[in-house]
Amino acid sequence: MQNNQLNQYFETKCDEVNRIYFEALLHKFRNQDTQDISIFHPVERPDSNVYPHAILDNKKLMPIKQYSDLRSENQIKSDLVLIKMHAGIGSSVDRLEHLKAHSSRSSLGAKGTDLFVEGKSLAELQTEQVRILNKSPDFKKVFLKNLVNEETKEVVENLPVDKEMSLPAITQFKMPTIDQTGEISLERLAPGGHA
Repeated sequence: MQNNQLNQYFETKCDEVNRIYFEALLHKFRNQDTQDISIFHPVERPDSNVYPHAILDNKKLMPIKQYSDLRSENQIKSDLVLIKMHAGIGSSVDRLEHLKAHSSRSSLGAKGTDLFVEGKSLAELQTEQVRILNKSPDFKKVFLKNLVNEETKEVVENLPVDKEMSLPAITQFKMPTIDQTGEISLERLAPGGHA
């Protein structure tokens, strides 16, 4: 694939954060680099590194604490952002009949919007969780931020959410992959890290 094709793909099908992540993954692949990848948000937080949650404690990058373990009032009287993953339709989870039985929709969305407990989708229950947590004196303010992709964005954005407790969603775009010859290919697209 030529650079101009790759640039055109990212200009029309992606955003800056996903492009930066793709370039970091590609660099790591081509250089057989064992270093962890860090990315940043060029507009909202250009000085912050972003690391997968799983490595934070091992890397001693920041203290990880469970809210139930916090003791001082200063520690718990802060904002909390709950990020809920709704990127990907999860086509391997057979649920179309379940979805039709519990909603007026007939096409898959995120698993959290398609699976129901006592008449409410898991995503709706997550918004209720945020409402309940906002009533707790333990938190200054609790926000909901969804992680979506192009297939799930619309259905997630149509969920009934109080705007004052919701932050703009993070969109995970599909990216080019590396083919069997080690070249970048648009033949198979996948979220970053899947290739």
